Amino acid sequence: MLAAANDLPPLTLTEAWKAHARSMRAAGRSPHTLKGRKTAVEQLAALCEEHGVTPVVGIHLRAVVEAYLAHLLETQKPTVEETRFDQLHAFFGWLVHEEELSERKNPLRLMERPAAPILPVKLIPDEDLVRLLRACKGKSFAELRDTAIIRVLIDTGMRVGGLVSMQARTESLDLDRQKAEIRLKAGRIITVPLGAKTTEALGRYLRVRVGRRVARAETALWITDKGPLTESGVAQMLTRRARQAGLAHIHPHLFRHTLAQWWMDKHASEEDLMEITGWTSRKVLERYTLNGRAERAHDMHRRIGPGDRV
Repeated sequence: MLAAANDLPPLTLTEAWKAHARSMRAAGRSPHTLKGRKTAVEQLAALCEEHGVTPVVGIHLRAVVEAYLAHLLETQKPTVEETRFDQLHAFFGWLVHEEELSERKNPLRLMERPAAPILPVKLIPDEDLVRLLRACKGKSFAELRDTAIIRVLIDTGMRVGGLVSMQARTESLDLDRQKAEIRLKAGRIITVPLGAKTTEALGRYLRVRVGRRVARAETALWITDKGPLTESGVAQMLTRRARQAGLAHIHPHLFRHTLAQWWMDKHASEEDLMEITGWTSRKVLERYTLNGRAERAHDMHRRIGPGDRV
C-alpha cells in the first residue's frame, strides 16, 4: 500500500496518479496510454476544485465524476466520454487493487459505461492512394523512404506508433519471407505480412538507407538525416505528400480505417483482420468496418441467393 498508517495525510488524486504512472511504466504501457489516463485524472481533479471538493482518494467522488462525464458529452465527441470513463475506471481500479481505496468507495463501482454511437469513419479512395504514391515517385532517399512508408501503411494499416517502432534488423524485417515485426500500444509484438509491392519498395529503401550516415548508429527502420523518423514526422510527411498530390489532409490512421473497409468488402475473415491489425476487441472491429456494412450484406445475399435455392 502507498499509505499504510491512519495518521498519514490523505492521498490526493495527483499523488495517486504519480504512483499509478510509475506502475504503468513498469508494466510497459505506452506513452500514449499514460498521456490519456493522466488527462482524465487531471481534468477530474480540476473539476473537484471547481465544485469545492477536495481532490483526495477515499471521499465520495461519484457526483463529480458524473458531472465530468456529462460535461464531456456536451462539449466533446461521444467517444471522448467513453474513453475518459475507461481511463478513470482503470485508475480507480488500480487504487482498489493497491488497497488505497475500498471497492465500496470506488466512484465508478455502480456506474454504467457510456455507450458512444458507432459512427462511420473516413476512408482514402484507391485513386487517392495512387496519386499519393505518384507524389513520391523518384530515386532520391526521401522519395524511396516515403514510398515504402505509404506502401506499408496501405498494406498493413498499422498504427503510426507501430510504424516508427519497426527495426532494420534482419530478425525483425524479413523481406524474403515478406514479414515484419511491429510493437503495439501495450508493448505486445506481432508479426504482419507484407505484399509483393511493399516488399519491393522496402528493398529499394533499404539499399539507399545503408549509405546514410545516421544508419550506422540507428537500428530504427525509418530515418532522416538527423535521426529516427518520429510519429509527428510521419504525419508531416503525409501532409506534405498529400498537398503535392492535390489531396485533402491525410493522417496516418486513415490507412487503418481504409484497410479494414477494403478487407471486409472482400468478405474476408474478420478473425484474420483482427490478427493482422492486432485488435483484441470486436467492438473496435465493428467501429472500423461500419462503412459499407449494408452494401456488403446485400452483396453476400446476391452471391449466395438464399431464395434461389428452392
